[in-house]
Amino acid sequence: MSENLPTPIDQGVPAQGSEAEIPAFDSPFTLRDFDGEDGNFLKSLIPALKRYWWVLGLGVALGAGAAFVAFGQVSPTYQAEGAIWITTEDRQADMTGPITQGGLLESGSWVELLTSYEVLDPVVLQERLYLSYQPEDSLAFRGFALDSMFAPGDYELEVGENGRDFSLLTAEGRVIDSGRLGGRVGEDLGFIWSPDPAVLTANRGFLFSVITPRDAARSLASRLREGSILDRQGNFLRLELRGKDPGRLASVLNAVMERHVDVAADLKRAKLDELTGILKDQLGTVEENLRQAEQSLESYQVRTITLPSEETSPVVPGLEQTTQTVFSEFFGLRLTQEELQRHRRRLASALEQARTSGVRVEVFEMIPPVQASTPLMGALSQLNEARAELRVLRERYTDEYGPVADLIGRVEGLEQVTIPALGETLLAEVTARENDMAELIGSRASELSQIPPRAIEEARRERQYQIANDLYIDLSQRYSTANLAAASSIPDVRILDRAIVPQVPSGDQRIQFALIAFLIPVAVGFLLVMLLDRMDTKLRDPAQISNQLGLDWLATIPRYRRGTVGTDNSEQIREAFRDLRMKIDYAFGATRPLILSITSPSEGEGKTFVAANLANAFADLGRKTVIVDGDTRRGDLHHILERDRKPGLTDFLMNGKSHQVVQNTDNPKLHFIAFGSKTSTSPELLTSSGMQSLLAGLKRRYEVIILDSPPMAAGSDAYVLGAHAGSVLTVLRSGTTNKDMASVQMESFLRLPVRLLGAVLNDFTPQIGQGYYRYYSHYLPGYEASEEEEEVGAVQD
Repeated sequence: MSENLPTPIDQGVPAQGSEAEIPAFDSPFTLRDFDGEDGNFLKSLIPALKRYWWVLGLGVALGAGAAFVAFGQVSPTYQAEGAIWITTEDRQADMTGPITQGGLLESGSWVELLTSYEVLDPVVLQERLYLSYQPEDSLAFRGFALDSMFAPGDYELEVGENGRDFSLLTAEGRVIDSGRLGGRVGEDLGFIWSPDPAVLTANRGFLFSVITPRDAARSLASRLREGSILDRQGNFLRLELRGKDPGRLASVLNAVMERHVDVAADLKRAKLDELTGILKDQLGTVEENLRQAEQSLESYQVRTITLPSEETSPVVPGLEQTTQTVFSEFFGLRLTQEELQRHRRRLASALEQARTSGVRVEVFEMIPPVQASTPLMGALSQLNEARAELRVLRERYTDEYGPVADLIGRVEGLEQVTIPALGETLLAEVTARENDMAELIGSRASELSQIPPRAIEEARRERQYQIANDLYIDLSQRYSTANLAAASSIPDVRILDRAIVPQVPSGDQRIQFALIAFLIPVAVGFLLVMLLDRMDTKLRDPAQISNQLGLDWLATIPRYRRGTVGTDNSEQIREAFRDLRMKIDYAFGATRPLILSITSPSEGEGKTFVAANLANAFADLGRKTVIVDGDTRRGDLHHILERDRKPGLTDFLMNGKSHQVVQNTDNPKLHFIAFGSKTSTSPELLTSSGMQSLLAGLKRRYEVIILDSPPMAAGSDAYVLGAHAGSVLTVLRSGTTNKDMASVQMESFLRLPVRLLGAVLNDFTPQIGQGYYRYYSHYLPGYEASEEEEEVGAVQD
């Protein structure tokens, strides 16, 4: 070594680095436990908002504009309400009440009738629901109607500047009609419209849309279904209709309810008329059958008036009752047998006819066993009513209409299933009775062989007459009842509550839509800020050193604020380096000399600044310190210390001459070795044995050796010097260091016998949102280290 090297300190020199074990450094100087690994979301968002404030500002501006447009475009919603009373059939009603017919429809079918086109089509035409326009333009479209052929679509009526000319345009802006106001507008399109020029504003456009009445009815039906509520008993049908025009809502809802009542009344009247007509036809048939039965009985009695009759001459007293009982029983049995046979044949014929050509109610009703069968008569009565109701509905609706389809299914079920099944059961009963009767008659034939057959024939004819007479009386009563019910029919529905014009909106969504329109761009702005923050590759705060680079955070060096003496923050920076000095000293423990290499991922991150000030801090502690400028390519440490660049490190390594290599500084405890002459072989010189010899000599003479290494991105020099030193301190710069590049560069140290002491964050300015790190400081104003001022002595004599 050169004799110019300082003399080593003999007293208090600790053991060499090779003889002492370096204690583990577990980074007790981190605030990760306070902020957590991911940090607080709100705290991390605030710095991002400060960096990308213009993105959020643009979102707020766009949101305000969108909210203004939404508030102007959205209209409040009104709701018109009405109620309809429905009369339901009470099957347990008091028979003392007036004669009436059952209800027209089941309770659940009234909503279907309400939304049928029979009800809604006239309402659409009456209220012109096929026409849509702005409520303030209602006077301009007064009297608008449609011809039988028209063209639906979106149109605009433009009035000229003179207030007399007009142009009718399509949604695409194509003129399809023009002329002078006062005449018919859009005649070729099927519009019956002659707007009053007095209500049309000059130089203005009037937008309107025309759809088909059926489409308008379909839309109205959908809106009515949404607002129709039928109570459990089926007596109250509450209606609600929502829209933008309150006056039009009330008018439309009242028109729908009125039309619903009219259609229901017409359907019920038609049903009663049809039922009366059917009963009239049946009564005519039964009346003809009764007339034939009367004539048959009358002619038979006239022919047999002179012949011996059933009555016999008086017999021995005491035997009249016995003889008469046996005689009457015989004839009764024979008549009953014949009637059963006849009824069986007629019933079988009626059932066969029902299978081939349908059920004829009058044929079944003429058969006495059928009349005596309550289930079968009930089924025939239901079939009559169902057929009558089906005829009425088919006059107005197709078979696909819900109630019509239900009635068709009901009629088919009665004709094909119910009535044939009941008839077969009754036929089996009649056949069984006939067989029993034949056995009984055979056993008593000998007793009654003298009974004249004409008594049987007369009784048969009388029975036919009585059956026809009873059926005629029954149908006469039914016909009279139906006539009376038709004459005094009560409508099944009536309007209970009419709709009035709503004055208060049921839902004013302008504020909600405006708020949504405002929040969406703002939320997008927040998301963009978060995305930009996530994509930010720059190192911003100490938390990222530990979380993303895996290094221990040792200290932060605040940004230097220039100013006059006492107004700058040089004292705060000095305290930061004292703190860094303490932590590094603690990391090395009793190991001496303390040797480390200081580097950074890239240039411009302040590693030379940190190295110079850290060396000065150790020198201020009284330790003999040397700082070596190892950046042999672009080192500028000599500018900071205001010393010569040559001779320096490269000169020593090339020539082996040590004269004038070590230079003094303003601090007597701090010595300096510049990087020396520039040479293309400087990277190889750093790996030479001369470098090891130099460091060995420095270790014998100094307590602290600091190597100012080149940036890691500049080549292998930083790794070579780090391997020589054995310990590396990394300098990162807030807002400048690229996190990805730093992470990649630091990986190379993992393959070397190097101890990573940690990282120093340079040029750091604490901000709101950086958690507890913004409170990190080892400086309080007024607590600066200063010299004691000498007191001015008293004036001596």
